[in-house]
Amino acid sequence: MRSRHATRLAAVLLAVTAGVVVSAAPQAPKAGSTAPVKVPNFKLKALDGSQVSLDSLRGQTVVINFWGIWCTQCLREMPELQKLHEKYAGDPGVTVLTINTDEKPADVPPWMKQHGYTFPVLLENGYITKARIGVFPTSWFLDGEGRKVFEKVGFTEKLFDDFSARVESIRASGAK
Repeated sequence: MRSRHATRLAAVLLAVTAGVVVSAAPQAPKAGSTAPVKVPNFKLKALDGSQVSLDSLRGQTVVINFWGIWCTQCLREMPELQKLHEKYAGDPGVTVLTINTDEKPADVPPWMKQHGYTFPVLLENGYITKARIGVFPTSWFLDGEGRKVFEKVGFTEKLFDDFSARVESIRASGAK
């Protein structure tokens, strides 16, 4: 397990020292691209014990944020991610969720409660390797067919505004 954190840290340090942010996902569209890309299917356990699959999200616009308590830039995004979740919480056409990468999943529920965050958290259980996520935070925007239409790698300064605009753009494109 320690090697997984060491690998993550090495990838982040390499990206920071090189002055670029890279994703290990070779099939990912370039920033701003609208070419949909199929993402690996998942069926992951949520903090509440339920199971969430990619198939269960079909027909919705989905935002998935990959993060960890260990990731300083991820934590900086959390307040705006919570606002985004609250904005779309009552909308059956949009789902905002996160996939947590912490080695100790038991640490996540008390951390969420302490900070007042209520967005859904799935436990990655090896999915980041399958999905080839190499930089944190990374966020995916999926259309109604479960295809990635945009990927944001690294910290987002004005996450609420940027992500809201992307969600509305996907919805307006009619990709369901």
